[in-house]
Amino acid sequence: MTDKISKFLNIDSSTVSAILREKAYLWYKKDADDLSLSEKQKIINNFRIVFNIPKNKPFDKERIIKSLSEDDYFYSLCIASTHGRGIEAALGKYFSKHKSFLSNGVKNKIKGKAYKALERFKKITKEEIIKIGE
Repeated sequence: MTDKISKFLNIDSSTVSAILREKAYLWYKKDADDLSLSEKQKIINNFRIVFNIPKNKPFDKERIIKSLSEDDYFYSLCIASTHGRGIEAALGKYFSKHKSFLSNGVKNKIKGKAYKALERFKKITKEEIIKIGE
């Protein structure tokens, strides 16, 4: 989405990313916060039109985010290892996540639930992985 926004506004995608993460370019945020409610709504409506977003689709902050447990990650690793290509997309749909949720979770440098699940996964045998994956 940052690529689409940056092309639409003709700015660098890293600028858009930094603004969305509120890590830099805070003067943009301050200017945006200072806009009137009608100006903000006009911009939102324009983005919905440009990016073909339905009017009834909630913003990300309004969506219910389902957090996965360590067991969810562990079983998903076993299933993904047992089955062939495309299973990550099916798992992503099941958990209402992006298809790369599993690989992104285990690549994360923070030792959270996905990391702990990966450590558990590494300790079991191939036979156990297949049994759990089935």
